[in-house]
Amino acid sequence: MALQSVTLDEIKEKALGLGCTKIQRQLENARVVELKDWKGFAPHIFGAMFAQVDYYLEGNKANGFKIRVHKALEDGDHWYALS
Repeated sequence: MALQSVTLDEIKEKALGLGCTKIQRQLENARVVELKDWKGFAPHIFGAMFAQVDYYLEGNKANGFKIRVHKALEDGDHWYALS
């Protein structure tokens, strides 16, 4: 499953609807956060341009759900595990 949502609230609503309550960035020693309290990333200004942030809900129940965050004008994505 892969789902792109327009807003952070939409991606959180979908993840909570799948039974996920916690989120953890996939970095060593990252802390676990209550999904409902997760602030995500705000769109920001990069130079003279408005940089969009896109959220993708990926995975499935058997292998786990993840959120991929893509920040425009940056290389790479930020990955979060849901539980």
